[in-house]
Amino acid sequence: MLLLAPGPQSRPWGFDPLSAIIGAGIAVLLFGLVRVLRQAIAALWESIAERAKRARGRLSASGEDRYLQRVAQWANFTTVDPDLAPLHAVFVEPELLTPVRLPTALSEVEPDSEPHRGIRIEAIMAGHDRLAILGPAGAGRTSLLAYLALELTRLRMQHGDQDGVEGGPADESRLPLYALLPAIEWEWLGGSAAGEQETEAGAEPDEVAAWEIDVLVSAAIEAVDAKKSLAGPLRQCLEEGQAVVLLDDWSELSPQQQLLATGWLAQLVEILPGNIWLVAASTRGYAPLAEAGFVPVRVLPWDAGGAGRLAERWSDAAEKEGEEGAATLDPSADLQRAAQLGSLPFDLALRAMVFAMYGEAPPGRAALYDIAFDLRLPQETQPWLRAACRDALGRLAQQLQDEGRSVASWAEIELAIEEALAYLEDWPAGALTEARTALIGPQALLRRVGSDRYSFAHPQWRTYLAARRLVDLGHEALMERLDDSRWSGVMSFCAGLTDVAPLVAAWLAGPDDLFQARLRAVGSWIREAPASAAWIGGAMALLARSFLAPRSPLSLRISLAEALAMSEAPGVGYLFRKPAEHADPEVRLA
Repeated sequence: MLLLAPGPQSRPWGFDPLSAIIGAGIAVLLFGLVRVLRQAIAALWESIAERAKRARGRLSASGEDRYLQRVAQWANFTTVDPDLAPLHAVFVEPELLTPVRLPTALSEVEPDSEPHRGIRIEAIMAGHDRLAILGPAGAGRTSLLAYLALELTRLRMQHGDQDGVEGGPADESRLPLYALLPAIEWEWLGGSAAGEQETEAGAEPDEVAAWEIDVLVSAAIEAVDAKKSLAGPLRQCLEEGQAVVLLDDWSELSPQQQLLATGWLAQLVEILPGNIWLVAASTRGYAPLAEAGFVPVRVLPWDAGGAGRLAERWSDAAEKEGEEGAATLDPSADLQRAAQLGSLPFDLALRAMVFAMYGEAPPGRAALYDIAFDLRLPQETQPWLRAACRDALGRLAQQLQDEGRSVASWAEIELAIEEALAYLEDWPAGALTEARTALIGPQALLRRVGSDRYSFAHPQWRTYLAARRLVDLGHEALMERLDDSRWSGVMSFCAGLTDVAPLVAAWLAGPDDLFQARLRAVGSWIREAPASAAWIGGAMALLARSFLAPRSPLSLRISLAEALAMSEAPGVGYLFRKPAEHADPEVRLA
């Protein structure tokens, strides 16, 4: 009832002239002040906005600098001995063959009979924003990407202070983003993509685009072991079209993963215009990249001049480090001869490293890798630890080869170490910890490429260690994998480690293709095998008959001639005298 009681009578409203005059005066005064101070206020606001922009630019530049430092450190550690010779000290830039014919079912494996006319990578990048860098494992694809990363890092940091107001480098410099394709979790990526297709009312296009970019940025950060907090500057650079994206090890992906990667790359190229994209791949299996608009170019092998420059740079690096073997013997002649016989750049780098340490290198490839493996372990490594590391890595390499993978988890590595230690008769306390440290480190043969994801420092190390493991298991294990294409590179290593006569017979008994790939593969086995191997004579005779056979295509005849010449088998010089006098001009040309 109290609430309903009438209150005191309110005063009726009336116009107050004095209040109106005061209010109008204040309004006129404020309006005048705004007109008078408008320019000053605008200048103050612009100053505040400019300071905020500069602060963002400084933060972005600082983040870029930290990322670039990680990129440079990673790139310099891609050599076979980064402590002795970082990449910037020994890199010899290869030339590229372009254009490569677009891949078909046949052209991906057809021997290249066209004359080589090399061109530098910078010239190709000036005209194309998507390139597929092709070459076999060990051809120097990763080294080329690392060299580009170093050069781009140098340019980016050199121009970084020129546009301080904008917070970014000059237009002519680009940010390198390196990522390892096998380190991306494609199974999860494929599952997410499938889920989006099934749900029509899924994420907005902008959200999907952001997710695609996040995958790339995360892979680039993990590949060089940078901090996740640097994602912002990298993403900004991508969105501004000022990056060069370097994607490695396409050939280590399964066909299903390559399909997912192709779709992912196509999306990124579309939503991130202005960037340059390079993908390193093998000379087989790159058709999806070509279909996605990537121009295929092939890394040419070093000639004698390139091998000589490599030898000089390794010798100079060894002298600076005070290695005793550096002044013993000039490795140039040895490396030049190996290059002429078709040695891959990775193998030539190993020879240069061994020469730098010991003043000589063994002729056989398997023996070369044996020595190089020991050099990659810490010098104070005990014999039991050396044996355990070789055994554990061999087990891991075999598992990855069998399953067609290149990336392992930490649990798989630990299991391989434990199994290797179990076979040793005597090992000290703390052996597991010592083995872990030896296998994962700056110089180690395993490297971290992502969250709980590890790979061999180079695919050739995995191939060599898998071959060692199969030889230890016996010929039955070799026979089981003879026709598995994933083990083709391993078999040539095995020819230098054991008697492969039964394998050669079984291999040649199988059906060959149009380009006689099986027969040409035997040529590489001959080169790896000891000269005393009993099976070499018959294999050489078969190669010679196929080379001299009438109506053989010129490209095939040339590839067979190369296989014969590179085999280094006794009697090859005499064999080529007969074709030089042959009536068929194509035989003489080959």
